[in-house]
Amino acid sequence: MAVDWTQADERVIELAQRIIRENHPRLLDARIGFLFRSEPGSSKGRMVIAQAKKIPASLKAVLDLDFIIWISRPDWLKYMPEQREALIDHELCHCGGSELDGWHIRGHDVEEFVEIIERHGLWQDDLMRTAEAIQEHLPGLEVAREPSGKVVAVRPEHVMDQVNERL
Repeated sequence: MAVDWTQADERVIELAQRIIRENHPRLLDARIGFLFRSEPGSSKGRMVIAQAKKIPASLKAVLDLDFIIWISRPDWLKYMPEQREALIDHELCHCGGSELDGWHIRGHDVEEFVEIIERHGLWQDDLMRTAEAIQEHLPGLEVAREPSGKVVAVRPEHVMDQVNERL
């Protein structure tokens, strides 16, 4: 079956504009297009219900956009309003950079297998930060974490040696 593409409706655009104003001010200068797709996609054996893509330089002359975000229309229609907001917010998080520094696609903060967490716990800092963020949404979840920062005295000549090596 062929995938059909349709223009995203005005509610998607209004929601995205609000989310950008409230949560992604770095994207105020970005040109972002939204499309509906007739079915979800797939990647690495998983269903993909939306995806942000950076417009390659070769298409800039045709599409006056920095990013394009497609959303599976069937999934969009079955989602509750708060799920729709989370989906658009998630895809906007993938839109990184700035007009001055250049736009790029950001990866996820965390990628891990559940079975690794089951066997080894929160073994990386990014997993610990994620657990801390989740904790406020899951009453009773306790995350014990030792502070990882430190305060040290630094020999100035050591710093200068490092700076000079890089120059």
